[in-house]
Amino acid sequence: MPPSSDDLKTRHVLHLLPSSPAAALLRHEVPRLPGRHDIVALPDVYGLGPLTDGPGRARFLAQWFTHTGSAWYAGDDVSAPLAGWARLHERLAAITPDAVAVWSTASGADLTFLSMACHHLARVATPLLQVRASAADGRAEMACNLPAALAAHYAEATLLENEQRDHLAAQFGLLAEWEGLRETDADGIVQLRDSSHHDALVEACVPVEWRPALWLAAEVSARDDGRNPLTPAFLMGRIAHLARSGAMEADPMTGDPARMRVRRRATRA
Repeated sequence: MPPSSDDLKTRHVLHLLPSSPAAALLRHEVPRLPGRHDIVALPDVYGLGPLTDGPGRARFLAQWFTHTGSAWYAGDDVSAPLAGWARLHERLAAITPDAVAVWSTASGADLTFLSMACHHLARVATPLLQVRASAADGRAEMACNLPAALAAHYAEATLLENEQRDHLAAQFGLLAEWEGLRETDADGIVQLRDSSHHDALVEACVPVEWRPALWLAAEVSARDDGRNPLTPAFLMGRIAHLARSGAMEADPMTGDPARMRVRRRATRA
C-alpha cells in the first residue's frame, strides 16, 4: 500500500517554492517540522511572459526590462531564468526524497508555478504533495504569511494523484507560451490577459504633482485586488512603457526608473 500524504509529510521532503522570501520563511520553521526537509526556491515572475524555454524567456525579459534595468527581476539570473529547473533535475538525480512538496497560493502566478512543476516532474516517480497557502492580509502572496502559518498550511498538504499531475502538466502547455499576464479570476481559473490589462488602474493612480515612479508602483500595488498581486517587476516595466508612450510625464524619460519622477500629463485649457 503506498504511503499516505500524512506519512509522506514526516519523511524526507523536498519543498519547491516560487519565491526566495517565502523559502526563507519556511526555513525558519523547518526545525519544528517532523522529518527531514530541504527547501528549494525557484524564483521568477511566473505570472508574466513565456516560460517554455530559457533562451526565449531571457529574450522576453531583456525586452521587458529594456528601460528599467533587471534589478526588478525576482529571479536568480535574468540571462538564464529557467536554470534553476535544470539544477532541480540534477538534484533529484543525485538524491531521492520521499516526496516533493509544491507550494502555491491561489494567484495566477503561483498556479502557473504549480503546473510548471508538474510539467518538469512528469517523468519523476517521486510523489508530489500540493501545499495550498491561503491569502494573508487579503493578498495571495506567500511571503505575507507568518512562518507558523506556513507550517499550518503544510500540515494540510494533499497528495497529487497521477491524473491531477497529468492535468496540471497539460495545463502548463496551454499557459506557457503566453507573453502577457496569467491571472486567476473570481472563480479561481487562470486567465490569459494582455500586459495592458491594468493600464487603467496605473493611469488612475498617476499623481498630479511630481512623485517618484516607485511611489506610483506602490500606490497601484495597494489598490490591486489582492487575488493577483502586481509585482514591482511588472509595474516598473509597465510604468516605463506608459511614460514612453505619453500616458504620463516622466523625468528623466530614460535611465534607472528608481530615479524617475512621474506626474499626470497637463491638460490644455
